[in-house]
Amino acid sequence: MPLHRPILLPRRLNAALVAASTLFEVEPAALLGRGRTRVTAHARQFAWAALYTACDTSHEELGRAFDRHHTTVMYGVDRVTREARRDPDARAAMELISDAARGA
Repeated sequence: MPLHRPILLPRRLNAALVAASTLFEVEPAALLGRGRTRVTAHARQFAWAALYTACDTSHEELGRAFDRHHTTVMYGVDRVTREARRDPDARAAMELISDAARGA
């Protein structure tokens, strides 16, 4: 029997969106939108990475939730994960968003 990843719960998605948007000072709706400004894209990538790691959500599921291709999500998660390894501020941001998603 194959292992299935848990389904992304709307409250966890919402908690990650609120945490990332507050931290990066953008509207939560902007993270779900098509905007590609640097700060919006960065906040969105942090939300993806937090949901991917903290909630064990698949790239495909995140892609569906954010209306993005799963390879775009893979790139964003990898980028933020690498950044968090070398930058303590990025690591702290990732932990804050992850904690918010886990606690929802």
